[in-house]
Amino acid sequence: MNDWGIPDWRDERAYGEWKLWGFFRWRWEFYRRRDDLRAYFAARTKTAYQQKLAMFEALPQSFPNGRVLRPDEAGFTVPVAPEDIPTIGYSPLPNPRISAQPLLAIFPAETERSVKPIHSGWLSNTFSDALEGASVKLTDRQSWILGSTLSAVPARMQDGECALIFDLDKPLSVQLEAAKEYLRECQTERHGKFLQHRRHREKRIGYLQTLDAREVGATWAEIAELHPNTAQTEQTARDIWVAADALRFNF
Repeated sequence: MNDWGIPDWRDERAYGEWKLWGFFRWRWEFYRRRDDLRAYFAARTKTAYQQKLAMFEALPQSFPNGRVLRPDEAGFTVPVAPEDIPTIGYSPLPNPRISAQPLLAIFPAETERSVKPIHSGWLSNTFSDALEGASVKLTDRQSWILGSTLSAVPARMQDGECALIFDLDKPLSVQLEAAKEYLRECQTERHGKFLQHRRHREKRIGYLQTLDAREVGATWAEIAELHPNTAQTEQTARDIWVAADALRFNF
């Protein structure tokens, strides 16, 4: 593996249990291979870590893990400026060096997925706490209708449960599709069910190998050998790389 956690492109087994990956994991694998995401994360790592340490000192109870994750740990993220979110595709951005990130860390940015997941750590006491943790503001009428429910009813997720926020000012069809996708991802992570068509998975792993091979300087002829079901010419290899590269920016 190189400095960015990229496996040996010559060995498919080096990529781990890719047959179990869901949509979000596949998307992350392509996006984390982008130079701009790597540079963005690297430029903001030190400041983000220092800010998290200062926040932990002031509000340790707000950290579900009971500590601050190090930059080299899965789940550590750096903030993404609002104007950069459409380009980066994540908000916040996890470490591109790490393949196996928590599902919430690789949830696409809100600009692409309008439904938002709620982390179980945010649901610590009441509905009011949960709404505040999710940055949800109620209208005066909503607060009046809910009344004491906000402060009296506990809102805690049990093992095997998840929670999502829907925006009533956005199209429901898009949000329902995103919610379905997220629930399938959660189920795959929990139970290891196959959610993608076998042929699609096999094609994607070939794309990742192609990107990785080219990154370390493999020739087009060497890359062509990765794809036995093609003409295995140098032009074929170039065409496959172009298709794989496109997925790094629009999966």
